[in-house]
Amino acid sequence: MSDVSFVHPWVFLALPLAPLAFAAWWYGSRRGRARERTLTRAQGAGPPYFAVTLLALAAVAAVVAGAQPRWGTRASHIPRNGADLVIVMDISRSMDAQDVPAGRLQVAKTAAKATVDRLGGDRVALVVFAGDARIRFPLTTDLVAANRVIDTLETGVVYVVGGTSAAGGLDVALSVFGKEKASGRVILLLTDGDDLGGDPAETALKIKASGVSLLVAGVGTPDGATIPVVDLSTRKVVNKVGSDGSPIVTRLNEPFLRALAAASGGRYIGADPSAIPGVVDGRLRALASQQLDERPTNLPIERYQWFAGAALALLVLASVAERFRVTLPSRHTVAFAALLLILLPGCATATYEANERGRDALAHG
Repeated sequence: MSDVSFVHPWVFLALPLAPLAFAAWWYGSRRGRARERTLTRAQGAGPPYFAVTLLALAAVAAVVAGAQPRWGTRASHIPRNGADLVIVMDISRSMDAQDVPAGRLQVAKTAAKATVDRLGGDRVALVVFAGDARIRFPLTTDLVAANRVIDTLETGVVYVVGGTSAAGGLDVALSVFGKEKASGRVILLLTDGDDLGGDPAETALKIKASGVSLLVAGVGTPDGATIPVVDLSTRKVVNKVGSDGSPIVTRLNEPFLRALAAASGGRYIGADPSAIPGVVDGRLRALASQQLDERPTNLPIERYQWFAGAALALLVLASVAERFRVTLPSRHTVAFAALLLILLPGCATATYEANERGRDALAHG
């Protein structure tokens, strides 16, 4: 019984009320009987001590039941349902542009982490792309670790080549899901839509045929901004220039992103990063979820039913005792009942063991 616990232990604060009420009633009955003897010699019916004792015990049992005691455990498997989300993030050099506060990449990372925080039991994966695409982590439920990886993202890293190819990122995202068709699959594309390569139209048709829901979020502004780069000779930050020597201005390509979302049967969210987590969460909730796995666990066994049943039985007995004026049992009766409680389990042991052997024999034919 060392593993006994209570769901609502604060209920025990009401436990002293039962003995206090019994003591107050007993004291009042004694005073009433004493006053009655001063008025008449006739002996009336005594107070219903037995019925009141049963009521006090019923109150104690009800309090224990209300505390919801639990002891022992049973093995169980809890199915975990959810949806799958693959975040596809642009980490090309154009994402360093500062036409939005803190820069495009930081805005995209903040929106991605806020989206991950709202996933609950869903799985998330991350694909990054520039000129080509890579899986940064596969589908996982470890949301804390996922946000740590998102925090480390930078543009121009060694595992992607230069350029921008959202088509490559979306192709890799589709491979993350696998070939089986399951419900509850969403791709979130975070990009400025600038200098896209590959064949986005073909990729959009693949997404539509797969049944995956595509959400496209723009990062940046239509006015755009220059792209800051580090001059290796001077170690100073300068603007990236084109072949004619003029600074390159990167702009949010919303017409293309809208067309890409429409061709895939998805939705263009817009360029408001604060709206991204809510839209993604709403889309995931609207899709039918799938059973991702089962988690073994040990569940505590509820025992409040025993005490609730005891309280009800004591109330019935108290009503019967009061109705028929049942008095408290004598000392000899109590001793005999105690002897029976000690002897009966011992007598029943051999019968119980024989019965169990019989059941085992029957189970083995």
